[in-house]
Amino acid sequence: MKKICKRCGVEKEIDEFYKHKQTKDGYLNICIECKLKEKEKYYFENRQKILKDVKNYREKNKEQVKQTKKICYEKNKEHYKERDKNYYKENKESIIERCHNYYHSHKKQYKERIKERRLSGEFYFRDADKRHKRRAQQKETDITESWLLQLKEESINCPLCGKIMIEIKEPYHPDQKQLDHIIPLWNGGKHFKNNVRYIC
Repeated sequence: MKKICKRCGVEKEIDEFYKHKQTKDGYLNICIECKLKEKEKYYFENRQKILKDVKNYREKNKEQVKQTKKICYEKNKEHYKERDKNYYKENKESIIERCHNYYHSHKKQYKERIKERRLSGEFYFRDADKRHKRRAQQKETDITESWLLQLKEESINCPLCGKIMIEIKEPYHPDQKQLDHIIPLWNGGKHFKNNVRYIC
């Protein structure tokens, strides 16, 4: 079945028209291609107004927008990951350059933020633990949480300097117990019992 588009005057297949309940044949009189061109033209003529309305809506409905984005991401996780991966491959040089320029233009603020995090203990205990867990999860292990807690309790003196270690997490203290790999994970070490110790 075919139909003539009233906008461009070309006869096209019925699949190239949007469905519409109010028309006799159940399809719009304008083809999809013309309809999209019409939408694009309207957008560029009213761009500032549309962007302003979108911004106002997002500000008024922050939680709803956040929840919708989260649901959408969960449903299409693989698609988004693939898209981001391809984007990075295609724009690798510009991304690296942008990051480099951003770092050097905000170097002072970056150093101050790191200093604050070190003094509060956040840098050492939160980020370090996350990095450790993330890397360790990618490798085989024979370590359990109960064994790790037992090792922490039994570790009193630092094996490197001999100081007595403490267990207070915040604020940061140089004698705080920290999990360490004898052969680092980045250097090929494994997250196994014989490669783990607590040091200050």
